[in-house]
Amino acid sequence: MPWPAGTASPPRGASWRRCELYSFIGQGVRGARNTGAYTSVGFSERGAVNGTLYNSNAIFEPGGSYKVHRKLRPTGSERVVWEDADKGYFPVTSTPLGPIGSLICWESYMPLARVALYQKGITIYISPNTNDNPEWQATIRHIAIEGMCFFVNAGMVIRRSSYPSDLHEGDVASRFPEYVCRGGSCIVDPRGHYVTEPVWDE
Repeated sequence: MPWPAGTASPPRGASWRRCELYSFIGQGVRGARNTGAYTSVGFSERGAVNGTLYNSNAIFEPGGSYKVHRKLRPTGSERVVWEDADKGYFPVTSTPLGPIGSLICWESYMPLARVALYQKGITIYISPNTNDNPEWQATIRHIAIEGMCFFVNAGMVIRRSSYPSDLHEGDVASRFPEYVCRGGSCIVDPRGHYVTEPVWDE
């Protein structure tokens, strides 16, 4: 990332886009510091050189530092929006509970990506995603057992009403079900058992 996490303001002459990113990072740093918690937040990251967008996830630490993981390979039509990761592969954050790492959505279907995290000894595996099907629940329980780690499944809830009313394809969105993605957030232990049951529609 372009600036140290603890600085008060972006560098002189930084573009508004970079200042916007700095604002997001600054909020994440303050939130982690104020709560004394490790936090994981997904965002669209704009590259500093050519404006390329990356599907990214940041893990903030209570001390003020942070690490960013860029999705290795956007899935399907995501490639219209986001580019392949080009640096910072598989960052891991040290915590009193052990190392934390993350893979975004369908990255969890990449065996070698999972192994890269296992090799770093993760005890907590975070996966922000939009998978609300039974097969995904089976997948995350398998991964927890395979990696002998806790799997934090952060499933998005997307409602039909979440789409802007002036969307270009508004007629298409109006035919979506009430819940386009039902969530399913949960935590699975290293034996594949739910620590918290999946939460749906909220």
